[in-house]
Amino acid sequence: MTRIASRTPTVTALLDSGPAHLENGPAALEENTATLEENTATLEENTATLEENTATLENNTACSRHTTLRRTGTALLLALSVLVPATAGCAVQDAYLRHDDEILSRVGVPRPGTERAARIRQEGTHVSVEAIQLCDRVERLEIERTHVFSRRSRKPMVPILAAIGGAAAVALGAFAIVRAPNLPESRPDLETGWTRSQARGLGGLLVGGGGVLALGTVGHAFRLARGERTTETVTEAGEVLQSGVACPSPIPWQGAEMRLGAISLGTTPSTGRAELDLDLAVLPRDIAGAPPNVDLRIDGRTVGQVNLAPIRHVHQERAWRDAGQVRCAAPERPDDCDALNAYLIRYPDGPHATEARRILESAAGALVEAAARRRAEAEEAAARLRQAAAESMAALERQRAESERRLREEERERARAERERERDRARHIAEQREAEQRHRQTRERTQARRACHATCRQTCGGNQACQTACQTTQCQ
Repeated sequence: MTRIASRTPTVTALLDSGPAHLENGPAALEENTATLEENTATLEENTATLEENTATLENNTACSRHTTLRRTGTALLLALSVLVPATAGCAVQDAYLRHDDEILSRVGVPRPGTERAARIRQEGTHVSVEAIQLCDRVERLEIERTHVFSRRSRKPMVPILAAIGGAAAVALGAFAIVRAPNLPESRPDLETGWTRSQARGLGGLLVGGGGVLALGTVGHAFRLARGERTTETVTEAGEVLQSGVACPSPIPWQGAEMRLGAISLGTTPSTGRAELDLDLAVLPRDIAGAPPNVDLRIDGRTVGQVNLAPIRHVHQERAWRDAGQVRCAAPERPDDCDALNAYLIRYPDGPHATEARRILESAAGALVEAAARRRAEAEEAAARLRQAAAESMAALERQRAESERRLREEERERARAERERERDRARHIAEQREAEQRHRQTRERTQARRACHATCRQTCGGNQACQTACQTTQCQ
């Protein structure tokens, strides 16, 4: 373009000066013809350059459109990739659960309650206790329950925008797919900047992503509008129709503390039935001063009364058997009537009180006689003791004298033995000295004999006969 602009004034000037040159003749014509040919060649060169620049400009324009469309498609894909999780995250729902109940039947059924009951039966001192747990008659309802689960979006505009975006992506993808057959395969189209395969790929992605987004949004809206319903049959306990009724199968009231007044009788067993022998469980001191009838309580609840008359009668009869009335009728010691006195003190109005007083009155004289007899026996025993003491003293004196005599004899025997030991010791010393003297003499004789023998050997000079004769005559 620059070269064309720079040569245009020269060509114009040559054309304007054409007639003048024609007038100058053939020479000028030939010169102009040569110049014109040169200019024509230059013009052709400039035209070729212009076409080349035009092609380059068109190529740059196509590349620019291609880049713009690529960026637009990438932006749409990015928008879809952001919208999908944004829709899932932002379209958070608030759940609402509603129950619709329809009662199908009502039945009264027993159920273990909190109330307890007990029955007691007394036969003499034996008391039978039966403790049970009572039931409550409770209404049982069979209900058909329908759970209606509905939702509501916290941000309702997010699904709408997601649906619009999905529809737009589907439309744009469909347009790209429809236009794909008209695009070249090898190089980008000058108008769109895409090849056929690129347009189909982008269109498929847009249609797929937009379709998923639009269908997901529509399904979400349909689920919000429809909700969820589930039905089940349940059994529930209703109100208590009646309390404290007997259970179909008796339930033992176990582990409950039983007390007769202030007396503990243990706890009810696992069967709820307890057999009590009050003769063994209750001591006379426990019911002393008690009224004729005493409440029997289980876990602090009074379940009946126990008559103490049979128990007291048994206690009185046992005390009368142990009172020792036979021994007191013929007493021998003052304490023979202590048990009978204790019975009369404990039961002054008992059935045997009159007989006890009669025995004690009749035993008073016997006790006086027994006391006198015991006194005489005591005096006789004292005399016997004094005589025994005197005899014991005399025996002690005799034993002492005998002991002194034995001591004197032992002393004399010890002196005699000491003298014997002294004599034996002196005799032993003398014998030792005599033995030492004999031993010394024998040793001296032996030494003299040896010296004599040595002299004979030296004198005889080894002559055996001379030596023998010398020893016989000189060394004996």
